[in-house]
Formats: sequence, structure tokens, C-alpha cells
Amino acid sequence: MKNIYFKGWPLAIPFKMTLKMKLTTLLIIVSLFKIQANSYSQNTKITLNHDQISIGDVFKEIEGKSEFRFLYKNKEVDINRKVSIHVTKENIYDILNQLFKETPVKYEVLDNRQIVLTKQLQKNIKQVKSIPFGCSSSRQPSMEV
Repeated sequence: MKNIYFKGWPLAIPFKMTLKMKLTTLLIIVSLFKIQANSYSQNTKITLNHDQISIGDVFKEIEGKSEFRFLYKNKEVDINRKVSIHVTKENIYDILNQLFKETPVKYEVLDNRQIVLTKQLQKNIKQVKSIPFGCSSSRQPSMEV
């Protein structure tokens, strides 16, 4: 086995260990590139400046200026609704928050490039007056001190 000597090191390092170090370094570099690729949706900045434009046209412009694609059902998202939007170098999350503010539409960014739009389910919960167990509605429990 071939030994490699480094200046200042008291022991020889076997060649196989340096090969492991090279492979480890390569894997770390590859994983760093993977981390960089995953942040597309956070780093992409889009500028829009429109008055009274339909949501569908906004989607087309965003798709033209970026790699984002919108997925939605026509029954759930009103793409003919007119909006005014003026943003300069904003990320996709801020733009979508402005577009769907005060609407029942929610969004989710998948794989950093696909945006799924769905109608948010509204919860119709009725508040019911609670009556303690064993008491009728006409007779409320009394507490004596």
C-alpha cells in the first residue's frame, strides 16, 4: 500500500483514506448544488404593473417571465376576475398573496415551479349553547357558596 506523507503530520495517511476524502468532498459539492436548485421559488423576482387585468392574463405573464406553471380548476378559480397589480421585483408568494387576498382561493407551490390553486373549504360551524349534562334547557345549574 502506498503511503502519503504530509508536512507536519506525524503519521502517514494511506491512499485509500484520501480516496474516501475525495468522494466525500464530491458528494458535499453535489449536495450544495442541489440546495441551490431548490430555492428557485424563493429567489425568483417578478415585476408586474397592470390596471384592471384578468387573473388569467396575470398567470400567462408570470408563466412567460418565469418557469412557474399554474394548475387549477376553472370551477374553483375565477380567472376572469379583474385586478390591479403593481409589484417590482417581488417573489411569487407575495404576488399570490396580493392576487388572492380576501378570496377563498389558496395556493401551494410544488417542486418549486408548479403552483396549484384550490378553493379553500369554508367551515360552517354553528355555535351551540352548551348545557351541562343532566340539566334541561329551562333549568340552569346554580352554584351555592
